[in-house]
Parts: sequence; C-alpha cells; structure tokens
Amino acid sequence: MPPRTDAPLALLSAAIVGLLYWLASFLFLRRPAAETAVGAMASSYANANNIGIPVSLYAVGTAQHVAPVLLVQLLVMAPFYLTVLGLVSGSKISWKRMLLQPLGNPMIIASALGVAVALTGWTAPDLLQRPIDMLAGGAVPMVLLAFGLPSPAVPRCRRTTAGPKPSWQPS
Repeated sequence: MPPRTDAPLALLSAAIVGLLYWLASFLFLRRPAAETAVGAMASSYANANNIGIPVSLYAVGTAQHVAPVLLVQLLVMAPFYLTVLGLVSGSKISWKRMLLQPLGNPMIIASALGVAVALTGWTAPDLLQRPIDMLAGGAVPMVLLAFGLPSPAVPRCRRTTAGPKPSWQPS
C-alpha cells in the first residue's frame, strides 16, 4: 500500500478558504481584483514552514505531514496566484511571459529541484551532506527558542521574585 499524503487535503482546504475570501472581498468588501488576489493568497496559506515544522517535530516527533502542505503551497498555489496577479495587474505582457513568470521564483525553483531529487533518489556526497545536517539540526531548536516554546534539549530557567539576580542579568 503506498504511503498516504496530506497534499489533497491541503490543496482542498486552501482552495476553499481562498474562494471564501474571494467571495467575501467581492461581495462585501468591494476590493479591487489585485487586492483580492493578495488577500486570498494570504488567507489560504498556512504558516507550515516557520512554525509548522518546529511545532510538528516538538508535538508529534515528525514533520512528515508538513512537507506536502509546503509543496502544495510552493508548487501549485504560488504559481497560480502569481499568474492571477499578472492577469489582474493590467500591465501589457505576453501570455508566454506571464505563464513563465512563476518559474523564475527562487522558492518555486528550489521546491521543484527538491522534488526532482526526492523522485530520483539521489543522495548528496558526505562532504556536502554533513554541513547541511549540522544546519538542519540547529534549525528546529532555534525556531522553538525564537517562539518561546520549551525544548527538551534546552534547560528551563525559572524567574523568582526574591533573591539575588543571576550573574548574567544586569543589575
């Protein structure tokens, strides 16, 4: 049995939320098409990268459910919204340029290359993979620290109202 993916659910939920915003914007807010497209994009994107990966790793121990959401956002939704923005901008550009414009986005290119590497099964040489692993190992604790979530690897510091201040705290 092939592994189950959350990509169809991510795409469906994003499409529904984006369409609901689009309808509300046109029917009630009366926003211009370009503003509506940006609002629909903002409302249908999940913060799967910045907070989804660290929280998923912290809460369930794996980020396997975040990757399909990120790929749907970067490989399906981003090109779609960039094309819509090109259509509603009113600028005189060719259809060819407008349809190829999303392919010039570095995030879309990197995501497509990542999918290609995953599908081919290529593995990086050890000399290249080690520094990548070192950076990746520090990414989740740094984001958790930035967002203030406790990590099992980081000792907790308790504040007290009485007693001397710690040596690292200015007096």
